[in-house]
Amino acid sequence: CASQCPSLLAGDETSLEALMRACMSIAKTNNSEEEEDVTFLRLSALDVFATISAVPQIKRSIMKPTISPSPCSVGDAGSENTSSSPLLQFLLQGTDAGTGGNGGEQKGVLYLCAELAVQGVDDDEQGWSQEPAQLYDTESSWEDDHTALHAESLLESFVQNLGGASTLPSIFQLVDSLLASNSWKNHRAVLSILERCLAAAPVTFVPHIPATVDAALRSISSTSARVQYQALQLLGSLCCANSVETDAGPSLSTVGQPQQILVRENYGGRILEVVSRLIQSPCTKVASHACLAVVSYCRGGNGSENCRVPIEKGLVVPYVGGLLDALRSGPLSVDLSNPHSVTEGSLTVLVRAIGAVACLADASGEDFLPQYGVVSGLTACALFGLEKSGQSIKVAANMKNTHEMATLRGSAIEAASIIGAAVAGPEGEHVSTFVNDASEIMNIATTLLNSGNTEVIPMDQLLAACARIAAVMKSQYVQFMPSVLPHILKRATEKLEVSITDDNEDANNPNEEDDNGIEGYCVSIPGMGAKKVKINTTQLEEKAQSARAIYEHARALEKEFGPFVEASATAFLPLVHCEYSGDVRSTSAQALCQIFKAACLSAVSNDSSNNVQGPAQTLLPVLARALTKQLANEGEEDDIENRYAIADALSEVMWDAFTHKAGNGERVAQIAVADAREIVRCLMSLISACL
Repeated sequence: CASQCPSLLAGDETSLEALMRACMSIAKTNNSEEEEDVTFLRLSALDVFATISAVPQIKRSIMKPTISPSPCSVGDAGSENTSSSPLLQFLLQGTDAGTGGNGGEQKGVLYLCAELAVQGVDDDEQGWSQEPAQLYDTESSWEDDHTALHAESLLESFVQNLGGASTLPSIFQLVDSLLASNSWKNHRAVLSILERCLAAAPVTFVPHIPATVDAALRSISSTSARVQYQALQLLGSLCCANSVETDAGPSLSTVGQPQQILVRENYGGRILEVVSRLIQSPCTKVASHACLAVVSYCRGGNGSENCRVPIEKGLVVPYVGGLLDALRSGPLSVDLSNPHSVTEGSLTVLVRAIGAVACLADASGEDFLPQYGVVSGLTACALFGLEKSGQSIKVAANMKNTHEMATLRGSAIEAASIIGAAVAGPEGEHVSTFVNDASEIMNIATTLLNSGNTEVIPMDQLLAACARIAAVMKSQYVQFMPSVLPHILKRATEKLEVSITDDNEDANNPNEEDDNGIEGYCVSIPGMGAKKVKINTTQLEEKAQSARAIYEHARALEKEFGPFVEASATAFLPLVHCEYSGDVRSTSAQALCQIFKAACLSAVSNDSSNNVQGPAQTLLPVLARALTKQLANEGEEDDIENRYAIADALSEVMWDAFTHKAGNGERVAQIAVADAREIVRCLMSLISACL
């Protein structure tokens, strides 16, 4: 009702106030932790508050301040007093300002959410800590904590909807109260609440960063595994928010100068010291999460938006030795010679530890060279539970190839390639260190690809590793292309599963996705009515991945990629027009751009000037027309980044055609005047439309 007809409540404060009082009365119902029906009722009442506070019209009514005339002496001009909204005070305090008193205890919606976050968590802490860590959460992973998770999500929505300035003072009053207790439930709830507040109001949260980091670091030393886990979660979130900026005023920063949180810069050493201790925790959930905290620390940028932006080496390199010692004596010390002895929990921790090693190497670059010996252990992980005999690799006898084991092998082979790329140096000055191991990894990869046994290692991880190794080995990698390329092109050319059926499903659930990656969309097709279009999104992801892989191969091999230009271009040209995925279109355009560059470099090296039969000359007009056509066809609803990627690819193609010349000074590829005129006409019309 609130979202469909907001004026019903926003236009009548009496109705809104009556609703809020009724819901507050229900939300405050006393109940024991065992009374699930009452808990559900309380959460439902809080859900109502979260819903109405998210509707802009109703939110304005809740936040509207009270303006009253102030008393003045005779002859003085009248003035007004402005006080905070009584509805907002009621929401945060749980009672009227007149009866509850300003500055008193805040027992409104935030207090009630915190109370349920404490009560709604699983009581069996020992049982939780003994459960094995899992690579992927399932529906039952957190079922005993569903009340706490629901309450925490509601609290996050209140902070986001009502603003940090209104809610954080009440939140930190609750935090102080909960931390004064010795209950592990209270401490766990505080850490989770702080993480939610950071996500909901990052800018307003900036002044509270020092106290939050201190609370998380102190909680690491708790004897409770659940508190340790939540502290690691909070530290990881703080690292991801490292570059949140604010210009909130002189109290937070110099006027006009944005201020950064700078968690790594100010607390990096302390964070990594406590994390390294928990990497060796006997609780696999805690140890696994400690490894993930290292990953969060090493990833640059603001959260996931710019996570590939490298952080400064000085924030990582001084601590790499200590972290690797902790990893070697902890997760990496597992005995792989007896696969049957490796438990599910230790397998998960091992996968996470391998990811942490890869991130440390990636952040350290060539400074990771003294720690390069760790690669030998990763190649052993790549063959975990497998038997290699001659030109075949198969699952060992009495072993089951689980998804977790396949992920371990894929993570190991990908991590080894990341380490190799890191230590090789920006100019390849240390590439000789990695060549032998790279060859061994590629022998494993080509053996698997040639035998068709591609289930023991996820293909996306295997091909990503191959592309990374190609970037390091350069021309020495050409020998592996006949084995790798067919599998990349097979994914690109595989027929996409698309079906159109009558829509007989519930109209309230227009989109759905099954376990096989088949996603359905309910659409209205002119002349046909309501239909359900089903698309295999897994195939779309694989096509985009194959485009990225061929891009990396072509960029790495340069002129040596020449023999593979024609087959690659034939496979990816149709994908520039893929109507079902902008990601596929943009990645294919970028891949073709790099394929054409390789064709030009190959022609230059062969001194082939404007050869009508040459790959560069053959590809140029077809590719230019295809990119121009798709650039014009990109709709307004499509992601602007896709259009930019296609335009960038066209620009690069034209630049390469212009700049690459044979020994006689003639260009290795030229475009016909008619084609050039049509491309310019189309581009000018697009520019005019933008203006």
